[in-house]
Amino acid sequence: MLWKSKKQTFVTSSTTEAEFTNLLPAGQAALWINRILTEYGTPQPKPTILYTDSQNAKTIVLNPYNTARTRHLDIRFKWVIDRVTKGELAVEHLPGEHMPADGLTKPLVVDKHVKFVKMMGMVAKEVPWAGREQRNC
Repeated sequence: MLWKSKKQTFVTSSTTEAEFTNLLPAGQAALWINRILTEYGTPQPKPTILYTDSQNAKTIVLNPYNTARTRHLDIRFKWVIDRVTKGELAVEHLPGEHMPADGLTKPLVVDKHVKFVKMMGMVAKEVPWAGREQRNC
């Protein structure tokens, strides 16, 4: 999993547009990692799957002819639509409650923090020396 948090450097007119434009760097990074793994002898399945918690952003990608909603977007963001059309990327919806990255971007109450920790695979392991008194060496 690749994760990055950064303040957006431009203004969008909707949350859907913000989610859609964020698919570009995610898709580029995913394909870059796939190329590296393939070059080192571990071919990756196609298409590479990008997960988004925005159903609207997914709809925009899957309907490249929806020009009324996307005509104002910079052409570079339509790269994702092109890669989906070519079969290199697929965009799938993953609800926010199942999105591990949400724990890195939002304040969490205790129950959600525990769920996030489990989703990330961070589980407590028994440490052999835990509970023993420290010895003077």
